[in-house]
Amino acid sequence: WSTEPLDGNSDGNVAIYAGSLRQSALVYQHSIADCPCFRVFSFINGMGKQADNTLLLTDDRGDHHAVQYGLWKFDLADSPLADPQPLLGEDSQQGPLALSSSTNTLLYSSYEGFVPAPTDSSVPDDSNALSYANILSLANINSSRLTLDAPQTILPAQHNLSNSAAYHWVTTPLFSPTGHTLVYVEFSSDAQAPFDRHNALYTVQIGNTNSQSHMSKPQLLATSTSFFVELGPWLNNQVLTFYSNGSIYALDIGSRTVATITHPGAYAHIIAVIGQH
Repeated sequence: WSTEPLDGNSDGNVAIYAGSLRQSALVYQHSIADCPCFRVFSFINGMGKQADNTLLLTDDRGDHHAVQYGLWKFDLADSPLADPQPLLGEDSQQGPLALSSSTNTLLYSSYEGFVPAPTDSSVPDDSNALSYANILSLANINSSRLTLDAPQTILPAQHNLSNSAAYHWVTTPLFSPTGHTLVYVEFSSDAQAPFDRHNALYTVQIGNTNSQSHMSKPQLLATSTSFFVELGPWLNNQVLTFYSNGSIYALDIGSRTVATITHPGAYAHIIAVIGQH
């Protein structure tokens, strides 16, 4: 895990801790005034000495929201530990979105943008400050060389459209536990207040041959009348959770059936599923 100063100012350090649950230790730190301000993104499912020993780090640039730019590899098996090494370029538009731990397939965006915050409180306040992906790219991380293979484009970027409501934006993309299915929410935003959002769910099927990913075109899974939809963890390879309109649901992507899990009555972020049934 990673830590940084609570107030986000130039005093204090960014720190990374790693190790077993009973013997975690500080493995890296530097001043928050000297970004990249590393945040833990994921483990690489490596081979040999890299297995469970290589972290992927991203840069939040001192922003406490869920923003992340670029990607670095950090090998915990090195002795002494070397500085993190770049894996994905850190320009202002490029950042990792999701990683399939079973296949080391990375989903990232190289073009992001800000979307007007709805004025009717239909979207949680913290989400209003996020930048959203307008392009989706897929690439395999070679677990033996720890390099990024050539990317493939799932969703192409849009540039200089005359109507802002025509732009598509992506949020909460998720790989299934096997890594063979990608699900994401695609939404558009009205050009005028209250800037309501219109959501749809898409799936992409991913196959792997000789360590290369082969993907299908995005397929529409469902549309929603809710102004805010957020995907949550998978219950198994067929069923995933999502939040919408004050309730948490389970969606079977095969039969396209939906069941209500609980109704908290207000926004609830689904953190994890413990035990799969």
